[in-house]
Amino acid sequence: MKPALGSVGVFVNCYGCNSAIARAHLDLTFNSAGNCNTHGWLNEKLCVNPKIDTISRHTSHDDRVLPQEDEVTRYRMRRKCLLKWALLLSAVVLLTFLTEIGGAILLLSVLLVHLAPKRFAYRKAVAVCTFVGMYLVVGLVLAPMLAPIAGRVALPCFDTADPGLAALSPLTCLLNRNYVTPATASALHALSVDLQVTNPGTSVRYLDAAFPFDLGMPLLPHLSHGDGRKVDLAFFYLGDDLVYKSGLPPSPIGYWGFEQPPVGGLQLCTLDTLITLRWNMTWLQSLWPETGLDHARTRGMLQWLVGPGRSYGVEKILLEPHLESRLGLHSDLIRFQGCQAARHDDHLHVAFAN
Repeated sequence: MKPALGSVGVFVNCYGCNSAIARAHLDLTFNSAGNCNTHGWLNEKLCVNPKIDTISRHTSHDDRVLPQEDEVTRYRMRRKCLLKWALLLSAVVLLTFLTEIGGAILLLSVLLVHLAPKRFAYRKAVAVCTFVGMYLVVGLVLAPMLAPIAGRVALPCFDTADPGLAALSPLTCLLNRNYVTPATASALHALSVDLQVTNPGTSVRYLDAAFPFDLGMPLLPHLSHGDGRKVDLAFFYLGDDLVYKSGLPPSPIGYWGFEQPPVGGLQLCTLDTLITLRWNMTWLQSLWPETGLDHARTRGMLQWLVGPGRSYGVEKILLEPHLESRLGLHSDLIRFQGCQAARHDDHLHVAFAN
């Protein structure tokens, strides 16, 4: 149905006109064909739509005025975009320091997804699956194959291939922190063989070692694990029935489950502050299960390291003095790391010569 002949007055708001909100009255005249004519306002054409009884505006590109709402929308879009880039950059940095290769794989997966058509559904889910798939392939397949080029080899993650040597936690291998030099790997294998002879059923469990490639990156939070010649070894523990069980430290990752010094004993370091790396984690100790240190196996591991281990290049072992006295073993290779470094009464830090 076409509107009747005549004219009608329409009030509209104009945003951005002389930096103020103005109101304009337009006369819309209808001709016999049902079309409307306007009488100039910013060269805009305003027409009444008979079908929905609303006003539609068609503004030429040259004379278009950006509404205030559009400015707010564009500001929010820019802020959202900057936030996304900041989160992506933070994730790249974090994954690089945690895994060495994760940051580059994340950037590559995001790039591949952005190259896909815009109408492609479930882009975020595809990006996550792409990253996980690429990371597993590179970390578990390609990295062990390419690491020997950089002078590194992967230690076994599970004790199926080598019954006497394995990672304490699968997370160590998932984060690519299970690489050492070939000489260090030979020494650890020799240690595991010796303990299998003296204490059958013993499995040496390592914690952090090094990354697969020598890119000069530190293995945070460690300060000296970047060359593939340092490795942390877990202590041996007894279960509730006082029987040895492999892979049984109080902490699931092997760190921060400390063997406390005796009450009334000599306290070399009494400060508990975040300024240093010696974090006592007092609030965390009560959460760990009750376990007992296996003195015989732990002492046997130390005896090999300070004895036959010298021929394999063992040059330094970091251990808390109260544990050195408790195990009744003293050597020039066993040293105290000082009060500014992390505690070493939850694991052994073993350094091998170049």
